Amino acid sequence: MFAQKTFLSKLIRLLVDNEKFPAFSEAIKFYKDTEKGCEVMCRIVEEYAEEYAEKCVKAYKVESAQSLFTSVNNFMRKCNDTLETACESSGATVEEYYKAKELLEKAG
Repeated sequence: MFAQKTFLSKLIRLLVDNEKFPAFSEAIKFYKDTEKGCEVMCRIVEEYAEEYAEKCVKAYKVESAQSLFTSVNNFMRKCNDTLETACESSGATVEEYYKAKELLEKAG
């Protein structure tokens, strides 16, 4: 297995059955070998996954807003277009443009 070859996994294996670290050994056994420990670890992983997904969605929204905002601004500058015409050329509405601008301002 790939995970067994990592430094951290090797270190944990050394500590798990080591008499010098009984508390660590018992904690690892609890999380790996008991139903309650597995439930706790599952909850932790689920929370992490939810947080990570939220960060990804936020980053995607900011990236999309930046793309739309830049595209419309480029149309206005290069073609000397009005906001309405630039939005139409970009496939967006004026409302979407202002929402993107607001999101970018909040994202800082």
